[in-house]
Amino acid sequence: MKKILQGIDRTVTVLSVFLLVISACSLLFAIFYRYVVMTHLRELAEVYLWLAPTFHFLANSLADISTTTDEIPGYILVWISFLGAYLVEREANHIRFDMLVEAMPKRLNRLVTFIMQLLLVGFFVLLLYYSTKMIWIDGMSEIETLPIEQGWFMAILPLASVLMILSISINIYKGFACSSSLS
Repeated sequence: MKKILQGIDRTVTVLSVFLLVISACSLLFAIFYRYVVMTHLRELAEVYLWLAPTFHFLANSLADISTTTDEIPGYILVWISFLGAYLVEREANHIRFDMLVEAMPKRLNRLVTFIMQLLLVGFFVLLLYYSTKMIWIDGMSEIETLPIEQGWFMAILPLASVLMILSISINIYKGFACSSSLS
């Protein structure tokens, strides 16, 4: 089981890094297009007429691609955020406001922690159900700038839900294993 979890964690990490690189490249392209081609090259083409064909070629060729560079990184950021949330949950490193819980007696602390984890599992079960339902209803419609179905971008919600349920369930199991070894 440990090797399977390590494989899942590794896959999520690699996917996150890949998506971060795609997003960064997309944003760098947007910066290049807006500030180099559409600003500086345009100004140079007005002064040096021999640059005008180059400017028009680049402006027209890259215009369609440029419209996607605002939308796609936003969708990718959602994926990176949810995948990162899973990786942080696996290490139990999420920010927690647990001063009150930590001040409780050990048994009450474990009970409250267990209840909070069950509530989180319940939340992610609901997110899994409703996000899957949402994809079935609206997932076939295309995004604004490209002929890509929205369902591909929405797929992170059920995927992250399953990953978070898995991670929280493992943390619940570890909590029981730890508490039974302490008894």
